[in-house]
Amino acid sequence: MSARGKDAVWYARLLKNFSPERLDELIIKNLENQDEPTQVALIKLITPESGPKAARDLIPRLSPDRPETTIAILKLIHRHNVKVADHPDVSGFLTNPHPVIRGFAGACIHADQPETLDQFISDWLAEQDPVHRQSGIICAGLSRNKKWIPQLRDLLRSAEIDPVIPDIIIALSRLETDDINALARDYLTHPRMDVRMAALDALSIVDDDTLQKTVLLIGDPSDDIHQFAKNKIKAADYQNPRLLVESLGLPSTRIRKGLFNLLDTLDIKEFDVLIFAKKNLEKSYETLAMAASLENIPQGPMRDLTITHLMEKKKWFWKISSGSWPSMIKAAGCGPPGKGSFQPTPGNGPMPLSCSMTYWTERLSTPCCRCWKAPPWPLPWPTGKTS
Repeated sequence: MSARGKDAVWYARLLKNFSPERLDELIIKNLENQDEPTQVALIKLITPESGPKAARDLIPRLSPDRPETTIAILKLIHRHNVKVADHPDVSGFLTNPHPVIRGFAGACIHADQPETLDQFISDWLAEQDPVHRQSGIICAGLSRNKKWIPQLRDLLRSAEIDPVIPDIIIALSRLETDDINALARDYLTHPRMDVRMAALDALSIVDDDTLQKTVLLIGDPSDDIHQFAKNKIKAADYQNPRLLVESLGLPSTRIRKGLFNLLDTLDIKEFDVLIFAKKNLEKSYETLAMAASLENIPQGPMRDLTITHLMEKKKWFWKISSGSWPSMIKAAGCGPPGKGSFQPTPGNGPMPLSCSMTYWTERLSTPCCRCWKAPPWPLPWPTGKTS
């Protein structure tokens, strides 16, 4: 594996799928030739089966000059419970100025000595220096000892704790605090990106409420949070395709685009998408009919303002409904909208968007499953002379 940077990570992911037995050996062999971000990404790809051996082999690569790589190696050591209590290459990091390195080093070295570890944590948490306190918070979370939960929760409510809020949330999550979802929800809209990321990481998707909270974070201005939210929804044990499809009606363009991308990767049935489109087309027609009926009453500022408002609503319902065509086309097995002729039969390849809209209007006027009665369609497209 002579590749460098992103190419090295791409090839490593490919090897993980097709030849995992060679992956770990190649990562360790070529790690020295990579830059720090690539080293971190490659270490994360090491397989669980080779984790303990890889962790021991990587100990000589610990270096204060590469803090992120050192943290990644210490995480690997801690995850696989590799004993390093007497290892000189590790013990020296207990006095490292980097708070995260110091916290992980303490958890790794004293993993088998709970009393000594507790003393380190107590001393660090008692420090007024926020850097040492951060090490104590990280180490407490890694200790697997729930006795630290009350103290960490108290810290979260104390003054001047803002810099280490993400570390406290992560520590409480690692300690499997009972009400971690309730706690995380309070920080999902925090102005700081690192706090929102920590809260999203701690949040478990277990019901519609937590799923909806995660959907909202697809609209986060941070690209990292946007992608993490999509990955979290995709990997969650709890799934509700209908809620995801209905969330396409949210006003955020960023959320809608992210959801369309996500729906393409999930097993979303055609019925769910059709129900969503049908519901919003009906709302579009309803608002158009309301606006048209108002034209029968005398003119006036209030009437004209109401008609304008209804026509804007009609446009909105139509926009979010027509925006679901790509997902419906994919659900039916048709090609994406594009150039070329179209026959209204799934699987015939590319089609113009106007043809696909006509086709799906006809589909929406017929039953798509035994339990769904056909509505009294087709109806004319919602235009209206006031639009």
